[in-house]
Amino acid sequence: MAFILAGEHQGAPLSVTLRPDEEARVGRGTGNDLVIPSQTVSRNHARLVARGERVEITDLGSLNGTRINGRDVTGEALAVPGDTVEFGSVMLRLADDSAPSAPSPAFSEDADLSHSMVLSRDEITSSHHLLTESDRVLKLLTEVGQIVVLPEQPEQTFDRILELVERAIPADRILILVREEPGVDPVQKAARVRGDRALGRLMLSRTMVRMVVDEGSALLTGDVQSDERFMNQQSIMAQDLRSAMAVPLSFHEEILGVLYVDTNDPLTSYQAHDLRMLTVLGHMLGTKISNWRLLDRVREQERLEEEMRTARTIQRRLLPQTMPELPDFELAARQEMCDAVGGDLYDAGVLPDGRLQFLVGDVSGHGIPAALLMADALATLRGLRGSGRPPGEIVGDLDRHLLGSTEDRHYLTLFFAELDPATATVRLVSAGHPPACLVTGDRVEFVESSGFPVGLLDMPKEYSVTEVVLPPGSTLLVYTDGITEAARGEEQFGDRQFARILAECGDLTAGALTERVEHEVRSWLGDEGSDDDLTLVALRRIR
Repeated sequence: MAFILAGEHQGAPLSVTLRPDEEARVGRGTGNDLVIPSQTVSRNHARLVARGERVEITDLGSLNGTRINGRDVTGEALAVPGDTVEFGSVMLRLADDSAPSAPSPAFSEDADLSHSMVLSRDEITSSHHLLTESDRVLKLLTEVGQIVVLPEQPEQTFDRILELVERAIPADRILILVREEPGVDPVQKAARVRGDRALGRLMLSRTMVRMVVDEGSALLTGDVQSDERFMNQQSIMAQDLRSAMAVPLSFHEEILGVLYVDTNDPLTSYQAHDLRMLTVLGHMLGTKISNWRLLDRVREQERLEEEMRTARTIQRRLLPQTMPELPDFELAARQEMCDAVGGDLYDAGVLPDGRLQFLVGDVSGHGIPAALLMADALATLRGLRGSGRPPGEIVGDLDRHLLGSTEDRHYLTLFFAELDPATATVRLVSAGHPPACLVTGDRVEFVESSGFPVGLLDMPKEYSVTEVVLPPGSTLLVYTDGITEAARGEEQFGDRQFARILAECGDLTAGALTERVEHEVRSWLGDEGSDDDLTLVALRRIR
């Protein structure tokens, strides 16, 4: 495969054809295959070799370096068609020289050309100096328009636009400055000095820049040295500037940066038509910058959404995938999160002696902080499960752990229970959690047992234990306040409606009961949805 590396320097075309396995040299010296007459290019700058579908580029110890798509070449590097290659400050583009030709167009036989304008070949090649001012502006805007629609990186677009401005406006320096965030001075993103790409920061009048970014107006001074606004400024005196223009890079009402040109040629003085042309370019470039930022925000949003989906999957897997099975008992759990990740947790496990421990918790807040605290609390409780300690002490241990590892505003309410299957006795601790519901037939009893939420107050606490015996056919339901406090406008689902529904579920299995409750809450909320997680765990004694 053959390649062409092409571009321009100060308006003069540059190109070299790279044939398979043949070496080409690049540099300022006249003996090179590609001669680039720029002071930023070393005499013997780089070596190029076509290797299959790529070009091998080797920097030969140049002073200002070689870059592919903005990345420095150290040793050997590979480039493919479409890549940009920089030698010092000169940027070229690599293309495939073996691409098939475009299909031939269809032609009509129209013979009447009396109303057309025809230019001879000589007129075409020599007509540039005959273009009117509007023609030159149109040509420039067309070229800039073609650049700003390309899916290039900002640095590549900036450099190519500066080259076009340099061809249209006589200038010693051209700069693009962009605001990284509102309210701060813009920073230099690209610059050219007398035909070459600037490799360092340039001195610039802060007064001129601030006038543009603060007022959003375009600025022209035909004689900087005598302009009272800028007299005695160090940057202007040091550069011996004569004429300068600065226009905003704008999109709607937002000022995104500055496009600046100046000259120290005493015979050059910028005029109103120069400023108008530069202002239009500023608007076009401002639109491109705004589109870049919008695209970056979209990509960042997509990245965050993907991370949140991953976090949701991880969090789901932290919870029990199946619930333990015990003779004569059913255990079921159900959870719906209002956000990608949530702060509700539940767990269950059977101890070596056959006792069942299960829990439901609700972390304060939402989002990632709540999810992290949920994971920490769940891991700690699982570590304490096999300790043999009674429920009250386990909850106390969790409280001390959270107080030592979280901030005061992060805490959780917790319902922790232990079932002895032999006696159907449940020993339970409630740390600031809503009361459990004991459903027997059509009778609903709220089991009150409340202590301080865990991790809330740094003070000695004792968590009391309440015992409940489950009659045959009864169900103990534990839930988070996302059920009773589900809101539709100013109205809440509430304890009374919750109890009424439970009274109709006395004969349902544990799984069917949790599904019925969730369905009723979702139906009641309608299209509004819930702004809190919904979590239910039901323990039913079959006989």
